[in-house]
Formats: sequence, structure tokens, C-alpha cells
Amino acid sequence: MINLLPPFARKQITHEYWVRVMAVGFFAWAVASVMVTIMLVPVYGMLADEKGVLSQKVGDAASIQGLITEANQTFVRANRYAAVLAASTEQYTPTFFTTELERIADTTIQIEDIVLVYQDRKPRPITLTAISATRQDLIAFLEAVQRHQYFGVVEMPLSSLAQSEDIRFSVEIPVVIE
Repeated sequence: MINLLPPFARKQITHEYWVRVMAVGFFAWAVASVMVTIMLVPVYGMLADEKGVLSQKVGDAASIQGLITEANQTFVRANRYAAVLAASTEQYTPTFFTTELERIADTTIQIEDIVLVYQDRKPRPITLTAISATRQDLIAFLEAVQRHQYFGVVEMPLSSLAQSEDIRFSVEIPVVIE
């Protein structure tokens, strides 16, 4: 049908056709844009609120991370202090006490037997059986034991002091650990 129209009218109708197609296209695009905008405004508002909530949670998490880091540092310091304390506590072995008694006895006292018993990880009084060459050596030994920082007051065996030479004696020596 369009072929029956003169060329000038045909050109005008084609022009009007494309203008209307473009107008409808732009109108459809505008309607779609308005619809998308209307649908995105609540989402944008919700996301803006969530951003505030999330930033607050991130701040809380950062403060918790700071607390965890501080607790970790405190734990590391406590472990270091415990290691220092464990290394610095003196452990008194039976060998330590026997060595000290033998050092004090020197050559004047012949030690026959040393009995050391531990109870609740603490040493009980040491039972020492020995032979002293003279009464003076026995008294000097017992006084030296009493002056030692790890031994307490020793009761002198009066029955042993009756002899003058080759005195066999047995004493209990209390262990003093502070």
C-alpha cells in the first residue's frame, strides 16, 4: 500500500513511523527506569542501614580482636614468668643433702648411714648414723650442722658423749627449706 503513495508522502510517513517507534522506545525506557528506581530505593535504604550496623559490628570485632590480642600477650607473659619461676625454684635432691653432710663431716666423722625420706615432696628429718674419732669432733660436727642454712637444731646424743673415742652416734637432723 505504501507503494501507491507519492514519494514525498512516503518519506513523511516513514519519518513519522520512526519518530513514533523512537518515542515509544524512549517512553518504555523511561517507564522501566522509573520502575527500577522505585524498586531500588528501598534496597538502597536497607543497605545504608546495614552499612551502619555492619560498621558497628566491625568496630566491635576490632575491639574484641584487641582484647584477644591483649589476652594472648598476657598469657605469653604469664608463661614466661612461670618458666622463670620454675627455673629459679631450687630443687633439693637427696644427693644435695648427703653431699652437704659429707662436706661438713670432713675426715673427722665417718658416716655409716644416711636415711632421707620425702613426704608430700618435702624432706623429713634426716637420720644420720656415724662414728666420730673424738668427743670434740662430734660436738664440732653437730655445731657445724646446726650453723648450716638448710639444717635445723640437732639434739646431741648424751649417751654418745659419755665415750671419749670412736663414738658411734645416731642423730635426727631437721631439714629447713624456706
